[in-house]
Amino acid sequence: MSALIVMALAAPASWLGHNYATGHRLSPMSSFDGENMFRGWNTHTLDIYPRCSLDMLFEPIRVCEGRAIDLPNEKGRSGFDSEWAWNDDYKKRAMDWIIEHPAAALQAFGVKLYSVLLSPRLIPHTMTAGLEEKKRGALEEWIGGGWLAVGRALELFGLGASLYLLICGDAPARRVAIASLFLTVGYAAPYVLGFGYERHFSLFVMLASICALFLFSHLVRLRYSRGVAPSRQVTASGYV
Repeated sequence: MSALIVMALAAPASWLGHNYATGHRLSPMSSFDGENMFRGWNTHTLDIYPRCSLDMLFEPIRVCEGRAIDLPNEKGRSGFDSEWAWNDDYKKRAMDWIIEHPAAALQAFGVKLYSVLLSPRLIPHTMTAGLEEKKRGALEEWIGGGWLAVGRALELFGLGASLYLLICGDAPARRVAIASLFLTVGYAAPYVLGFGYERHFSLFVMLASICALFLFSHLVRLRYSRGVAPSRQVTASGYV
């Protein structure tokens, strides 16, 4: 257990040291986080998301689902003295927008939460090809859609099984259910608070698979224990 804890802390500790050595900021975050947060919290977010990629705010593409759209040309990293000045500026702009537009921010939160965790539709992405959007190929759509469907099935099973075990399970089962819910919330939070793309969330399919195995094993164990418990009690009392 100690070795696993050391291994788990090695990467964030190294990143913390890297940020301090290069930017003189003791932060476990990335300087990209400010811009990524701004993508998910601005006036234009709900205009294009989830129909089209929020990357369009920082790219020359100005067509969403074949329709021309009017977006500001965000400068991104260029023009800032340092990476953390870039991070802080976009983070402040996002926070100011949330404070000034609470109703729209709440709507954006709900849209992203649904898109990241439950939406059965792939979020379209765009690639710079001149000033036009480039659609996914048929094979990419098929593979991506299948992978998304597997993930959604695991998420729904994990949510349902966790809630059931929290209500009806014993102490070990409840601990597994809480761990599963904590993992789901913890992994989804950055993409909901920032901007949610299934390509960033796809790793959760593998994590959800592991959780599903533990949840399923506890469901089987509880069902088996409840099925055999009465017969053991009857046998102990001397009746057949």
